[in-house]
Amino acid sequence: MEVEVGSWISLLVEEVLNPFYVFQGLSVLLWSLDDYIIYASCVLALSAASIALAAFETRRQSLTLRAMAAASAAPEVPIRLPDGTETTIHSADLVPGDVILIPPHGFILPCDAVLLHGNAIVNEAMLTGESIPVHKSPIPPNSPQDELYDSDAHKRHTLFCGTQVIQTRFYAGNKVKLNTLNDKIQQWNQL
Repeated sequence: MEVEVGSWISLLVEEVLNPFYVFQGLSVLLWSLDDYIIYASCVLALSAASIALAAFETRRQSLTLRAMAAASAAPEVPIRLPDGTETTIHSADLVPGDVILIPPHGFILPCDAVLLHGNAIVNEAMLTGESIPVHKSPIPPNSPQDELYDSDAHKRHTLFCGTQVIQTRFYAGNKVKLNTLNDKIQQWNQL
């Protein structure tokens, strides 16, 4: 996610063109014409300070948001290739059908995915607001391979982008595997 941080000049111009400050400027002009110079000067000084403070806060918040977006992105994701080898790729290079391997200590998911093997406990608080972690189970092995993915029908098997995997459980030496979402749930019996 790209977070744009505006320049000081653009932030100041945007703030000065706010209707409130346009009104304040016209008020200063009227008070000055009526020889209320001290009052007009006070209003002008307070308005200028307020504009500068608002531009400073907007820029600071934009920089903080950019840092949070950069920190939350999972730069490297372990995946299993079709030939069975394991490697890591950048999360921006994930495509539908990639098989993600979830480490036992968990991580934040970079995309929506269907759980193929193993179980996971996921914190979905950012999506639902619920403070209780959710248990996710793999798609049953007897499901047809050409079955279409349905977000309602497969909700118990879907891990959503941005949620945090707290704990994983796997059986018989198989790692916890996710398949990045596609229209069809593909190749899960062969993995």
